[in-house]
Amino acid sequence: MYNLKPNSTHPTFLHLVLIFLITLLSSCSVFESAKLSFRKMKRSLFPPSCNFEVALDLKNYNFFDDRYNTSIEFSTEVEEEEFIPAIRFEPAAEYYKTNYPSNPLSRYGSRFFSLESWNIKPGIAYKISIDPFFSKEDCKFSKTVEFNLPAKNYRPNFWLTENNVIESESNRILPIQVSNLDNLNIEYSLVNPAHLVSAISNYELKYSDKIDSVSWKKTNWKVNNKYNSNGEVGFPLDTLLGKDKQAWVLMRVSQKVVEYGTIEEKLKSSNILVQSTNIGITSKEDNENIYVWLNSLSKAEPVEGAEVTLYTAGSNSGVCRTNQDGYCSIPKFSEQLNSKKSVIVAEKGNDKSFLYFENMKLYQPYSYYDRTNQSAKIYFDRKLYRPGEKVEIKALLGERSQNNFLPYANKSATVKITNTRGQEVVNSTLVTSDQGGLWLNYTIPSEAPLGHYTVYINTAGSKTYLSSDSFQVEEFRPVSFGVTVASSTQQIIGKDSFEFDIQANYLFGTPMGGAKYKYSILKKSYTPDIQGYDQYSFGYEQDYYDYYESEYEQEDSSGYLSGDEGVLDSQGHAKVDSSLTNFESIFETSNDKITLVDPFKIQIEATVIDVDAKSITNTHSLHYLPSNNLIGIQCEDRYKSIKDTLKFKIVGVPIDPKKKETFKATAYIIHNNWSSVESKGFIGSLFRTNTLDKKTLDSKTIKLSGEAINFDYSPKHAGSHSLLIVDDKGSYSRMDFYVYKRDSFYAWDFRSDDSIQLSSDKPKYNIGDIAKVIIQSPYPEARAILSVERDGVYWSKSIHLKGNSEPISIPIKPEYLPNVEFNVILLTGRTPPPKDLSEKDLEDFVSTDYGVPKVKIGSIQLTVSTDTKIAPVELIFNKEIYSPREEVKIKIKTLPRSEVLISVADRGILDLVNYRFTNPVSQFYKLWNSIVRSFDIRDWIVKQSIYTGKGDNPGGDYGDDQSDGGFGKESEDGTRKDFKPTAYWNPNIKTDSNGEAEIKFTLPDNLTTFRVMASVSRNGNYGSENKEFIVKKSLILKKSAPRFVRINDTISVGATITNNTKIKGKFKVSFDSKDLDLKNSNQVLELDALQTKEVATTINVDSKLYETLNKKFNGTEIELAYKVSVEPENFDLYTNSGIIKSDIKDAIEVKFPFKKPEPVISNRISGYTDSSESFAINFPSADKVLLREAGFDFNVSGTVLTGLKSAFDFYGSNPYYCMEQRTSAYLLSISSGHLLNKFGYKPPNSDSYDFNNIEKLFVNDMPDFQNSDGSFRL
Repeated sequence: MYNLKPNSTHPTFLHLVLIFLITLLSSCSVFESAKLSFRKMKRSLFPPSCNFEVALDLKNYNFFDDRYNTSIEFSTEVEEEEFIPAIRFEPAAEYYKTNYPSNPLSRYGSRFFSLESWNIKPGIAYKISIDPFFSKEDCKFSKTVEFNLPAKNYRPNFWLTENNVIESESNRILPIQVSNLDNLNIEYSLVNPAHLVSAISNYELKYSDKIDSVSWKKTNWKVNNKYNSNGEVGFPLDTLLGKDKQAWVLMRVSQKVVEYGTIEEKLKSSNILVQSTNIGITSKEDNENIYVWLNSLSKAEPVEGAEVTLYTAGSNSGVCRTNQDGYCSIPKFSEQLNSKKSVIVAEKGNDKSFLYFENMKLYQPYSYYDRTNQSAKIYFDRKLYRPGEKVEIKALLGERSQNNFLPYANKSATVKITNTRGQEVVNSTLVTSDQGGLWLNYTIPSEAPLGHYTVYINTAGSKTYLSSDSFQVEEFRPVSFGVTVASSTQQIIGKDSFEFDIQANYLFGTPMGGAKYKYSILKKSYTPDIQGYDQYSFGYEQDYYDYYESEYEQEDSSGYLSGDEGVLDSQGHAKVDSSLTNFESIFETSNDKITLVDPFKIQIEATVIDVDAKSITNTHSLHYLPSNNLIGIQCEDRYKSIKDTLKFKIVGVPIDPKKKETFKATAYIIHNNWSSVESKGFIGSLFRTNTLDKKTLDSKTIKLSGEAINFDYSPKHAGSHSLLIVDDKGSYSRMDFYVYKRDSFYAWDFRSDDSIQLSSDKPKYNIGDIAKVIIQSPYPEARAILSVERDGVYWSKSIHLKGNSEPISIPIKPEYLPNVEFNVILLTGRTPPPKDLSEKDLEDFVSTDYGVPKVKIGSIQLTVSTDTKIAPVELIFNKEIYSPREEVKIKIKTLPRSEVLISVADRGILDLVNYRFTNPVSQFYKLWNSIVRSFDIRDWIVKQSIYTGKGDNPGGDYGDDQSDGGFGKESEDGTRKDFKPTAYWNPNIKTDSNGEAEIKFTLPDNLTTFRVMASVSRNGNYGSENKEFIVKKSLILKKSAPRFVRINDTISVGATITNNTKIKGKFKVSFDSKDLDLKNSNQVLELDALQTKEVATTINVDSKLYETLNKKFNGTEIELAYKVSVEPENFDLYTNSGIIKSDIKDAIEVKFPFKKPEPVISNRISGYTDSSESFAINFPSADKVLLREAGFDFNVSGTVLTGLKSAFDFYGSNPYYCMEQRTSAYLLSISSGHLLNKFGYKPPNSDSYDFNNIEKLFVNDMPDFQNSDGSFRL
């Protein structure tokens, strides 16, 4: 580096004057531009004699990654604004700030500029030229210099993601960040819970690196990533999982790499344990229990009947089985859980998932308390089943106590199921609910015997079964910046103007100077809440139940006030002044006109548009108040008999406590009289006109202050009334009240954002109050886990939350004092992209996987309790006739807070056994659990994004094509193929405080009559109801196909078509199949009204077809499939008569099995030898063998004993830890008969399996491998 050298030139008088002026300007508050002008003048008049050096240090620039630490260096500080215009790259490379023209180059001094500040590319050499420029101290770099920047590539390396949860129902892609590697070596092994538990116990957070005793398999994955791309590449897990998409797989990825900061190539190895699952685990922990909720990742639906095991320090600390809400709990051995050594494992069927407490935390502590229940009636979803189907069962148990029939609550009961042969297939001990209910399901094995199966219910200590019943089994869219809107005050009191600020910044901190913005100012109704006056309502309260939160917004009172657009300044900021106009309104009755001024919320919606036309909108709210006083009204009971007196309290509260005053106001009693007229409309239709007539019945002047006054009113008229209190500035409060009849109504308008906000109706509660909590969910639909928490779990519930407007009602109980916390965890399944997205937005949605399942948590302090539950039963359908796949809504009316069982089943099956629900026995009320800490696995889900590259499939392709990553955007074509005998089953539906509940479900493709069967229980009150609805179409297809086909069959397949209308017409029929060559695939059929005809096509099943299908199905059972579609030639003929287009066309998919051919050649050879013998066996030529494959079964009789000893040694050398190996050993011992003794067989070593004890070791250990459904783990 050069040293700075002073100039020897002597200054003149002019020089001195200019120096004085420059110094003065530099020290005064003068415009920056003037300063810069004088600075340039100084450089011209006083050429600097100092100089400095510029260097490019490349000694550590070995790879392109090193550009971050490779800099252009200076011997003195230079300014960005001076240096950047002086530097040139060839080929061109932009300085990063050139992308942000509103962000000027700075005058901040620096001695270096990193190469990362320019968008240079890997693999490209650059020539860097630096022209003369001035340093910060006005020293001049007076010559042009050039540097050669060599081409460098990224280091070869890879990195694994930390997230380890893969949705088994999505694409199962694992992103691996890869840089300049052609391939990766992958070792993998399927892992079971025992491996995981041992590794966590011994190695804690490093468990994935330490799992041992696994059987490694190896593969090499060709990455196929562009050179120097340095992006994430999607590895298809299916190549490791095979057909088992639900599994745990331990991956060890290795390759020679060059780590950052080094230049030597070394072998790098990284492990990850991936769980591919559809079971999402949510858990809470208190001092006594672990609480677990299982909901599917794909749909956020409860997972019932799953086995949940808690492992602590390598030991099994408890097991539970999830109920219909996907919930169960496990007692803890100690208050403090060692989260580093604890894991939950959930298993159902082939699916399993785990939650590691140490790194899957949410937040919020919680706890729990227990309750009781009992009963004696068994319900089924339909009572008649086929092998392989699931049986849903619920039982209600009850007991007598002090002359009351009470639920057999919180007690153990045993459920036993025997098959038609008397064999026990289920023996399970369950704990009943508060209403004595218990429920379970049983999947009938596909090879189960037919006949009657009996379900027995037994209670603890009872020697006989409490009840039994039987069922039959027979065949018969991303953003890069943020926007904020703010104001200096939150309240405008009587003023006519206000101002606010808009600020926009990129997410990396840079202001969006020069960006366009626009804003709208909206007015919304607002009812303030004054602390200390919790029981009072301010403004207009429409109904008793509208007091849900501190700010009530009413959408129909909203309005547009003003709006404009502009450009943000260089700091990404804009200040906006806005005026307000007169907001007086006239409340008019038939005999009075009253001037009112509403307080309202001013909502500012500001939108900022980036250069790429992407925009973000944010909102800000402040409040307008007409005067300094707010009028509050309180009434304990607004629903009175006409003979009673309504008692109100009225208070005037100053907004500014320092300006207390007494003021006059007028109280008006208004009668609201609705009239309704039914009139005839177009083509005989009827419409209803409702008219409201308001009349002032009485008025009175009152004086208000901060102290409440009593105001009584004795009603003279029945119906709806209003109490209206108004001061001289129009500030008012209005409360509706009702005489004789309560008529609840209310509308809510909430804002939704990306966090869970909970709003309660009051800040504090008294015992006996009903708390109402609004969950302001950011999701249109979610699974919500609700809990009331403090020292224990007092109450919790898992619900399907539709929208965000329905309040959760929570009565306050004595044990909740002094406070509890109401906690909500929201879960979403995989979310499809919104239907109205543009193509670009849709691409963004999929590429960044915005539809990934999510978890959010929120809480609010309150005191909570639930009182009673339910009994008379009324089922109200939204329609009487439905179409396939249509949503059914059923409203249930019964006693408040009841537990309801609903089964919706095909009447065609129910009538075969004459099954319907009869009066239930009993049901219970549940309290759920409280929070200490919360956990969930969803934050660890690997996003199924569209990655920059995709490697080859190293081991075949299983499942759907995944070339695009993410999830598919295709939708169903309407073909009917989802046929279910049970359309809906829910054993635990809860009604609300009005005794109402609504269920929604989507119908399957059955065309039938469904019977809705309901059972209700409420502390000794029981009810049942059976009601039916029809599912039909105007055009109906029914399949016509054989049970199976064989090679060389020529068969006729097709369907019957029914014209279920009163209009004769011609219909186009088409057959389609991916595998079959269908004759006469397009036909026209004429059908009279309500006529049915059969239409068919012919298929020829030859050996060539068999070979093709066998390859497609990869050795699994072959299914032939075809689709039949039908629609009218003339749609208008039917749509003009009122039939919708989708109803006059139909399509079904038909599948049937292809039976494999039996062997046709056999050889038998007999003879005798005392040494050895050779025999010749003729095999057919390859061209005569189907699929060019042949099987060879070799069976020998009696005395061929050669080699058996070595075979026994082979079997004995295996460890036989698993059921599969033990079964093999047991079968071998059986088949060997007395040979073991004859050979004098002894285990070859101490680790071998002793066949002499095989029966004991095998049979006695079988229960250890048995699943809860009776099946066995291999």
